[in-house]
Amino acid sequence: MKSDLLSILPNVQTLSIEDAVHAADLNWQVESEPLGGLDTGRKATGRKGLFTSDDRFLGDVGAGYTPTDPSEFVSSLYGLAGFSGFPVSRLSFMASRSQIVGFIDMKPIEFANEKINVGMIVRDGFDGFTTRSYAITLIREICKNGMVSKTVFGKSSAKHSKNFDIKNDELFKTVTAKMEKNIADLSERFQKLYGLEITPSQVDTVMAKLFPCNAENERSTRSQNTVDDILARFARGIGNKGQTAWDLFNGITEFETHGKTYKQTENQTPDSNRFKAFSDGFSLAEKAQTELLALA
Repeated sequence: MKSDLLSILPNVQTLSIEDAVHAADLNWQVESEPLGGLDTGRKATGRKGLFTSDDRFLGDVGAGYTPTDPSEFVSSLYGLAGFSGFPVSRLSFMASRSQIVGFIDMKPIEFANEKINVGMIVRDGFDGFTTRSYAITLIREICKNGMVSKTVFGKSSAKHSKNFDIKNDELFKTVTAKMEKNIADLSERFQKLYGLEITPSQVDTVMAKLFPCNAENERSTRSQNTVDDILARFARGIGNKGQTAWDLFNGITEFETHGKTYKQTENQTPDSNRFKAFSDGFSLAEKAQTELLALA
């Protein structure tokens, strides 16, 4: 069985909040210093550098940037878990990306012979670009294919600009109010896909929407190789039979989660890069779900 992408995060489910903070390397505060200026002899940039209280660089941000307090992030995460009635299972500071990621286990979606493990992934960062974001995460038990839905809350992130605390509080209330209904809606969508038989011509139509051809009705070699990979997974992927919209949807999620190649960089392993794509959300799977549901 393929490994679960969430395994890149430390498991904290059995730990107290205090122990989880230490296990996740979050027992520090954020400090800032102006970049440039009189002390350096350089012209002031109007920007500031963020550092951990134990002197690790976090990011170069604008003067109006409001950084997250790690203790507030953890407190908010555990508050969301308490509201949902489910535990915080994973928590980590990903230093190479200056990001905090937490995961809350929730009640799985089950139908026919399928089990979809459900959770909430909460993410924040200190790089000046990463926002506080919330998304429902789904992992198909039979093959560990990951799916992330960031669209179910409408606006699902809060920027680190003026009044960040107020905006994040409003977003938190929206997430708590909508998450139960949104999970029920996802379950309904998945069951529609599961029961929807799909013809070869419909498969071609969906793939043409996802990977359009040029004026000569051709695709690039890379694009065609991706299409061929997905179609093979549609027919022979774990748990797939090449018969339903659910099979095609999972062929696509299997490609994005386990088939797509993620390059290794100096500070990030391929698994770390794959996890970043997982936490950001898979736009191809989101588009595929829309196109497939349109066939119903």
